[in-house]
Amino acid sequence: PGGSFVARYMRKTLLNATHSSSVRVPGILIRETAALIVRNGRSSVTVSEILECSGVSRGAMFHHFYCKQDLIDATFSCWLQNFNQDVERRMRANGLRSGAFTNAYVESVVEGCRRHDVAMLSALIIRLDLTQVSASQWIEWMKKKLATEPSEADDPALRSARLAADGLWLGSLSCPAPANEPKIDIQTPQIPVQRCGHGPSHRLV
Repeated sequence: PGGSFVARYMRKTLLNATHSSSVRVPGILIRETAALIVRNGRSSVTVSEILECSGVSRGAMFHHFYCKQDLIDATFSCWLQNFNQDVERRMRANGLRSGAFTNAYVESVVEGCRRHDVAMLSALIIRLDLTQVSASQWIEWMKKKLATEPSEADDPALRSARLAADGLWLGSLSCPAPANEPKIDIQTPQIPVQRCGHGPSHRLV
């Protein structure tokens, strides 16, 4: 009976460890790939570099991702998912009747640039490389967001604000990562908005 208990315990421990590892490995690979993309550019990132920086074995990497491009696409998709969640959270918090998406979009980009967000910058580099998967994902995401409030798509002030945020995002590629505190002094455009309910006072800074 004792041996049987030990055997069951060891099997359970091994299964838990395997499951834990299978959950962690993709995240580790994505994180290190994002950092390498910012450091070297997407076309310069090699599988060997990814494995060396992540500490993941080649077998484990290709267990989760079919090829390097698959991992790069996953890196962009992961960022876009997190970015979307941040934008939606800001849209709810701002309590705006019009311009809600654009304001949230600008705020998210500004905050990412303040922090020199590696995931954000790597996503931009991937987009600039015009890979089919990331380009189509981005276009569909933007179209879907603007469709929720059609007036935002054509409003000159809101469109200018989104373009200014995109320029800020692009410009941050040339800024070195801050050693400790963010050093990017960012002024964002004022956007005319209408508030609904009694949300917090809002001002883009």
